[in-house]
Amino acid sequence: MSLAEIKEAASAILSTPVLLYMTLVFMAFFLPEMWFERGRRLKAKRREQAGLPAESIMNTAEKLSATRFEAQIQSSIFIIAAFISPFIIMFLFKDIEQFKDDIHALPLVFVGILVWSLTSGANVAIAFLNGLTFKTLAVFSKPIQVGDRVTLNGHSGKVLSIGTFYVMLQTLNDDLVSIPTSSLWSQNLVSANAGERSSLCVMDFYLAPFANHEDIQRAEDIIWDSIQASPYFEMSKPMQIYVNQEENSIHLVARAYVASTYNEPLFVSDVSKAFLKFAHEHGLPLAASYWKKELRDKA
Repeated sequence: MSLAEIKEAASAILSTPVLLYMTLVFMAFFLPEMWFERGRRLKAKRREQAGLPAESIMNTAEKLSATRFEAQIQSSIFIIAAFISPFIIMFLFKDIEQFKDDIHALPLVFVGILVWSLTSGANVAIAFLNGLTFKTLAVFSKPIQVGDRVTLNGHSGKVLSIGTFYVMLQTLNDDLVSIPTSSLWSQNLVSANAGERSSLCVMDFYLAPFANHEDIQRAEDIIWDSIQASPYFEMSKPMQIYVNQEENSIHLVARAYVASTYNEPLFVSDVSKAFLKFAHEHGLPLAASYWKKELRDKA
């Protein structure tokens, strides 16, 4: 290829129609996310100035609605910029004498950008496309929702936001964890409450292996009564207690629903304290106490 041909090709690629199309695609990548992030920060600042708490009972529903709106807007903008705008640009410039020759490069650039963004390994483009698609599907198919208590990539916590690039979690230790949205396509998504306020809580208790029938029955009774007495118990849902004989202990498994999934640690603490207090006062043989005694006897 001669120098003149190279200059002519470069001139066609850098023509006004092509530059306009590339600018629109670039803006579709970043501007909507930047705009919505700015809006979220302004709302948080106003709540802080008004002395309102960062979270409220209605906040989960509001965030889910906002996420759905953001996904719809971002999807629409990207589709228009990437797939519809080339035809609009060609229609607008086709009758302008100055751009008649330049307009032929636009379809090639359109195909090139499409192939590049899907197959070239451009991390930002791939993350954007995968993240936007996951965000859109998450809003409508709801594998996870804003407000859910989930486990993603080994991290457990409350979903604060589902963004194009990151899903933000708040852990029980109040840490904020940012998980790349595009990585969730290959992960198992575990939601404890699936959009509801309540969630199933599983609690384990262990008696010494020599505990008799009366001990087991007393243990079941105190666990049952402690669950029902807890202010965090969801009374409208069923509860069960199972007993398993294991090699070194008798394992009792309590399954009950906590009214608010975020209060699960408090719920477990309530029931565990009542169980341990009863065991201490009434001499229930616990597995841990049994093994400590065995170690002392051997010493």
